[in-house]
Amino acid sequence: PGAPLPLPAVLRRGEEVELRVSGRGFGPGVRLYFGRDVALVALPRFSDSGHAVVKVFVAPTARTGLRDVQTITKGKRARGPAQLQILPALPKRVLNSASGQDAPG
Repeated sequence: PGAPLPLPAVLRRGEEVELRVSGRGFGPGVRLYFGRDVALVALPRFSDSGHAVVKVFVAPTARTGLRDVQTITKGKRARGPAQLQILPALPKRVLNSASGQDAPG
């Protein structure tokens, strides 16, 4: 398969996201790999040989920064030029009960 291109290409720690991935030669037997701290929640759905949709979960402790996206088939790996960027999680906001306004948490 050809090198994959994921959208969105920027994820945050702790997120569960559905990625739309474009490439070549997708289909049964093709695995997508985003790094050990980005887990597949479900098997990829291939709409045709050039597109897949896959739900992933980014571990809260995932290493931040850029990483190559890979396809694996019959023991062969293909890497991007496409990359996936992992950012820190957004700060959680808590409701300030006195004012009813959001407050940084």
